[in-house]
Amino acid sequence: MNPIRRNRLPTRGMCFFFFGLLLIAVQPFFARGDDTVVRTPAGPARRQRNAALQPKVLNNFVSELLRVESPRAASSAQYAVVNQRDGWIFVSSQTTTAARVQIALDGRDLHVHQKAGVLESMRFVHKGAHTLALSPVAGLRQLVVRSIPELGFARYSAPSVLLASQAGRTPRPGEVARHDRAFLSRDILPNINLLVGNGTPEDEPMLRDWKAQGKRWLVQCSAIGISSKEEVTADSIEKYLTSTAGFTNPGIDGVLIDEFLDGEHKAYAAWCEALRRMRANPKYRQKLIYPYCTDLYDAKASHRFSRVAIECGCKFAYERYLAESRDAKRAEYEINLHLPNSLADWDAKLPGVAKHVIVCLGTFSQPPENLDINPGMNYKVFLDRQMNVLANDPRCRGLYGLMTYLSSYSDPEVIRWSGKLLRHYCIEGKTTLLSTGPLMLPHLANGDFVDGLRGWTVSEAQPGSVAAKTSPGFSWLQGRYPKTRRGDTVLWMKRSSAGPNVVRQPIKDLEPGRLYTFCMCSGDHRDLSKPQKLAIAIDLEGVDILPGQVEQDVFHNCYSHTHGVYDAKRPAWMNYHWMLFRARDKQATLKISDWTGPRQPGGPVGQELMMNYVQVQPYDD
Repeated sequence: MNPIRRNRLPTRGMCFFFFGLLLIAVQPFFARGDDTVVRTPAGPARRQRNAALQPKVLNNFVSELLRVESPRAASSAQYAVVNQRDGWIFVSSQTTTAARVQIALDGRDLHVHQKAGVLESMRFVHKGAHTLALSPVAGLRQLVVRSIPELGFARYSAPSVLLASQAGRTPRPGEVARHDRAFLSRDILPNINLLVGNGTPEDEPMLRDWKAQGKRWLVQCSAIGISSKEEVTADSIEKYLTSTAGFTNPGIDGVLIDEFLDGEHKAYAAWCEALRRMRANPKYRQKLIYPYCTDLYDAKASHRFSRVAIECGCKFAYERYLAESRDAKRAEYEINLHLPNSLADWDAKLPGVAKHVIVCLGTFSQPPENLDINPGMNYKVFLDRQMNVLANDPRCRGLYGLMTYLSSYSDPEVIRWSGKLLRHYCIEGKTTLLSTGPLMLPHLANGDFVDGLRGWTVSEAQPGSVAAKTSPGFSWLQGRYPKTRRGDTVLWMKRSSAGPNVVRQPIKDLEPGRLYTFCMCSGDHRDLSKPQKLAIAIDLEGVDILPGQVEQDVFHNCYSHTHGVYDAKRPAWMNYHWMLFRARDKQATLKISDWTGPRQPGGPVGQELMMNYVQVQPYDD
């Protein structure tokens, strides 16, 4: 054996031996699991530089920056968090004891645990490294930090003001409470960081609390000269914007301007100059300016405006208001066309635009403005599929934010559902659908009477008193958006003194014990000019209708939905029927009649009624 080799082997072995002892000796001073902290035995924590600072991408919206599981108890700890862009981070901490645990970001308090449980905070931070400090660490079970998008909700109003009452409909019983702070606190307010509100004194208590959470508040104003016809200059635009509550109220972060359209509007030159002036003025530099907009990349004037807006630090609330399609295949096509395809087209004209875009999804889902236009489709699943594409399609990466529009037109159930979707995709970073049911509803057939009376069993009071007819403009007047002829076909009944007209249909594929909603629209076939509650009986046989959850609302057309003699000054009046019920069995029976009782018509004999949008769908409790 070579004597040189015989002498080297023990030397190398001794090196590995002593290195192993060293690792064993220092191991207790390192945190466990994903903890990115190095501790001295008796002293406070100091930050460690290591590869754990690399973000873990969860979906297009969310990256996990830090996860700490059950760290060792210490008097304090610090964690390095690196955000990849100017934007929002979400911090969640869970404690298992009643011990006080204080959590701060860059020296400013986020939240303080006083008892066992989970606390969450959101903060806007600049790109780069930040320090998360805990004092003490004892009792902490989990700490999670994620990079999330800007998440907006339009619109909050003080409890004394319900925007729906200004939007062309009478609020449902108790609906004011469904839109107040208590209602929004369940699923909306914890899951957003941008609130579009008003600048009124009634909002001040909410505004102060919201700002104390480190979140943003905008007020809406008009895109004068674009959405209206008046002549504008850079001076008049600057004067107008700086007179709004978004600029005069120091607690409000800025304005959301409604709305900018693709085109060669000559007012765009004035808007470009006004934005540049205001950004150059230190007095206004910190105020946010967000334009609501459609596509801005085809016409030269609007495309130039979009470039200037980006230079001036603006973010676009990109209106993507998708109406339900006729079937599942068409829905998939429409979602792809209006979301990833549109974003890719804009990016091709203006590379990198996504990081300046907040996709604004429409949630309006009840009269008098309604994207939920197909009674055979589940609108909540349709909305879920839109967000799922945004969260997963590579063409949607890098978006600055996501928001919804507009609460005053949205069914309370859909408002809650949209908050859950924001949580699912934009905070938890999920990639799978939140909904579990099918897109196409299996419960009723031919709810819009497109196929005549197919699927319905008809009992006429006298020959010719029940038929399927067409009522041009009825769908537009009742609020379906955008303008469509879907909903112009109706069930027609002429009330007779001889007895009631009745149509029936089985309600299929119910899940016993589950909650469902029924809804329907109706009107006077000959004359919509009278505000009246129509005499119509709706019976759901074989189900349990929840107490106080039967409503028949009288509403009129939206100011912008005009047809024939009906407009904002001479409205068309209709009825919206709604019930909440619990299924007893897999099947029930729906019965609709133009008599309200077995012996009394309840309404004028000879009155001609029309009904459509007959729907049953699962209720999100």
